[in-house]
Amino acid sequence: MDALACNREDEGDGGDVHSRVLSTLLNEMDGVSSNRGRGVLVVAATNRMHTIDAALLRPGRLEEHILLDMPGIADIEDIMRMHTAKMPLGKDVDLTDLAEVLFELEANGAIVEGICREACLLTIRNIVKPFDINDLVVPKSSFEEAICRWKR
Repeated sequence: MDALACNREDEGDGGDVHSRVLSTLLNEMDGVSSNRGRGVLVVAATNRMHTIDAALLRPGRLEEHILLDMPGIADIEDIMRMHTAKMPLGKDVDLTDLAEVLFELEANGAIVEGICREACLLTIRNIVKPFDINDLVVPKSSFEEAICRWKR
């Protein structure tokens, strides 16, 4: 949302175009909140709330604000469990330890999902000979390498 509705005072170059886009968005939001828009719920997301134009945040437009904090260690572990549920993990994989590492790196849910997917893909890429998918086991080293690649 911050890309479409940033504060008009901070426009800089391209302000004319930005003002027209924001004006159109505000008019559409007003239409949604009128009788014509009954039953319509508008949800917007940003990680830069302070940059959103105040006109968009007034009552009748986007008036409810819910802060979603970054995931904690337990949250990250839950996210990892969800995304590795169908992965045969190596005996050396400790999702709690990996969650602690990712928490320290300030990983969000999308990054955690990407790390899990990348660890599995790295394991598959590292297998040189033909293999039976039922023999696939994702080891801790694949998660460590996925984290290292993400940190770059």
